[in-house]
Amino acid sequence: MSTRRRLKRRPGAERTANGATKGAKRVQRRPRSSDTAIAVGARVRQLRLAAGLSQAELAGEGLSRFAISKIETGASLPSLDALLHLARVLGVSPGTLIPPEL
Repeated sequence: MSTRRRLKRRPGAERTANGATKGAKRVQRRPRSSDTAIAVGARVRQLRLAAGLSQAELAGEGLSRFAISKIETGASLPSLDALLHLARVLGVSPGTLIPPEL
């Protein structure tokens, strides 16, 4: 999770000489990953490593290596097409990619 915070400008907030906003309110960002995305990504990574595949080999023609990385880190959930592609390449059923606790 990023520790950077955004500043929200309030009406009447002024900019100081160094560009900072005087009177701005600090707002926490929402986490980008949900628990579901993290759990699915961990399961995909576990199965990929057990199969001895690299991210590029798992991606093949259906997905990019970058997309696999985003799925494994929980930054995004795989689409239905991506889930079916991953299951086919890993040799498992699509339901296997979804952890049982979900």
